[in-house]
Amino acid sequence: MPPGSAATGPVGIVPPELAQKPLDAVVRALFSLSWNEARDHIRTGKIAVNGATRTEPLFRARQGAEIALRIRAPRVRAEHLPDGAVVHVDAHVIVVDKPAGVSTVPYEEKERGTLDERVRFWLAAHEARGKGGTRPSLGVVHRLDKETSGLIVFARSWLAKQRLASQFRAHTVVRRYLAIAHGSVKSQTFRSRLMANRGDGLRGSLRGGGQQGQLAVTHVEAL
Repeated sequence: MPPGSAATGPVGIVPPELAQKPLDAVVRALFSLSWNEARDHIRTGKIAVNGATRTEPLFRARQGAEIALRIRAPRVRAEHLPDGAVVHVDAHVIVVDKPAGVSTVPYEEKERGTLDERVRFWLAAHEARGKGGTRPSLGVVHRLDKETSGLIVFARSWLAKQRLASQFRAHTVVRRYLAIAHGSVKSQTFRSRLMANRGDGLRGSLRGGGQQGQLAVTHVEAL
């Protein structure tokens, strides 16, 4: 690990055994940190990959990438959205590319840095309606799991929220996910029920379950 300079702090190069590993694991190994320290440095903007600040703990760096620990770098606000995350915005909707490791909405009362919070901050910073302490209007109509990345659409008007919600209820919205799976995967269809309590105190999908919960149908195509 090269010592780096006073401006950047210590610098490490991603070795073959850490290539494509999550950034928090790479930072932890390169700089001999605890998991909490590594993730805190990443989320507060203290870590740069090839000169660019990365705030996603699950970002995967390639072999040979330069990882810099910039202790003196300005602290990034929890509401920060990665550059290019806003895909589309108009008076009715805003579409955001959610990074992995970020909750769509809070799962716990005190959880901070969720996607909806970051989008509100972005709107307040980029549009006049957010000035003067006015909280930007934002409606949540669907979610992605915390560790899943992908597009999320938020409603910005009552009409948009009603129309989007009705489309999701009627299943006229098609959502496609690309996943890497271990082992042999067969093309098939899964039917499960979305439960407020799947039996372990947590909400989620449950195979079977009779007629309780909301039916969820997933078609799997092995590529």
